[in-house]
Amino acid sequence: MAWSNNDFLVVMQYFEKKTSRALVFAASSSVEPVLLYAAGLIQRVVDVELRPTLRENDHVFVEGSRLEEKTPYFRVWGYGKQDPNGLSWSCRYSPSEGSVWCAQVN
Repeated sequence: MAWSNNDFLVVMQYFEKKTSRALVFAASSSVEPVLLYAAGLIQRVVDVELRPTLRENDHVFVEGSRLEEKTPYFRVWGYGKQDPNGLSWSCRYSPSEGSVWCAQVN
């Protein structure tokens, strides 16, 4: 599955039945491609208080949801030991800063 506009191409890859990741490619050669997946979000982009959720759930999916102007939006969802009833976040990726912002969806 993929999303695209004039600025970005976002491709999702699913692995087994436990995880997925989103690859974000910019049309501009000045922005490096980025891989958004659970372990990568833990390491460098997600707020510290959200990291245990990603570490302790064994089913975590990162899926592109839409592109608005120069901002890719995606959804992080899953379940596991930390969240047996599930987790759901709405996130956006800032290519210029290389950062991700996420908020829990109720």
